[in-house]
Amino acid sequence: MIVDVLDRIIKEAEDVLGIPGEIIFREGVKKFLLSKVEENNSLIKSLKEKYGASGYLELEEKIRRGDVPEHPAWKGVM
Repeated sequence: MIVDVLDRIIKEAEDVLGIPGEIIFREGVKKFLLSKVEENNSLIKSLKEKYGASGYLELEEKIRRGDVPEHPAWKGVM
C-alpha cells in the first residue's frame, strides 16, 4: 500500500518536474539519509559537550561506571 502511494507521488512529481522517477527517488533517499547523518552528528556533538562522550557506546560505558548519571543522560539520547 505504501509502495503504491510512493509510486503515485513519484509519478506525479516526474510529470510535473520532468525529471525521471529514478532520479527523484534516489535524490529523495539521499536527502533523507543525509538529514539523519546530520541529526546523528548533532546528537554526538551534544553528548561530547554535556558528558564528554564521543558517542552512544562511550556514554553507556560512562553511565555503567557511574561517571555520568543515567538520568538525564539517556533522556537526551532518546
